[in-house]
Amino acid sequence: MVQANPKKQKDNPQEYLGERIDHFRVRCQSLNRWLAVILGILLILDASVFIMIHTFNALNAIQSHGRAVILARFTDPLFTLCLVLPLGIILIIIAAINWQNGLTLYKNGFILRKHNQENIWSWQSVSRFDNQVTFVQFSGNTIAEQRMIVLEDLEHNCLKIRNKYERMDELIDYLRESILPELFTRSRYQVMQDKELEFNSHLTAFREGLKVNKTLIPWREIQISINKKGIVKINRSTDQEFIFKMKVRQIRNLDVLVFLAENPPVS
Repeated sequence: MVQANPKKQKDNPQEYLGERIDHFRVRCQSLNRWLAVILGILLILDASVFIMIHTFNALNAIQSHGRAVILARFTDPLFTLCLVLPLGIILIIIAAINWQNGLTLYKNGFILRKHNQENIWSWQSVSRFDNQVTFVQFSGNTIAEQRMIVLEDLEHNCLKIRNKYERMDELIDYLRESILPELFTRSRYQVMQDKELEFNSHLTAFREGLKVNKTLIPWREIQISINKKGIVKINRSTDQEFIFKMKVRQIRNLDVLVFLAENPPVS
């Protein structure tokens, strides 16, 4: 398998990642950044007018009452000025830093831009893909669904893509289609080479089967199901005997586990 070249990615990521496919902006990105810019400019203008007015008043007061009047009459206005002007500058800086936030898809990977930083990932470097779903409930009813993609590379660097991008469902589908086939092939090959895969401290895959706690169960007897509450259940396919259950977000690479159960490794 061809591994990513870190230096090449850093020097020219677009060349390594190939053709640009799509771009997913942060939700309400244009509104938020322009609001920050406009509010920052208004605060700076307000501070500038404030400076001119109180400088003029200060000069007149000094001529009439001497320099001592500055401390008596202008301490509070100057304190307010020290808050307004920096706040306006900070808002503009924040808008500039986050101006290019978003996730850009390429043929061989993606670039995630956040806070003026870039996370560059290639499909072949991903060793973990989890689509975690959390249901927000109120009075027994589901009122919201929060989704998050968790990725890990071959060097164990972790990246979380939270549910804050436009067309999130479309983004998740593209990531799945780009990452999982390679991940399935690699994981199945590793198991066939007698390398164990750990999905959880209680679940470990071997070529002969899935070790649940301390019991090794042959692949042909494994049946995996996921209910609407995000609970993974493992039963024996022969007699539907209950074996194990756990929340989806507690299992690494659940898609790989399901794939191995449906496509058992063979020697």
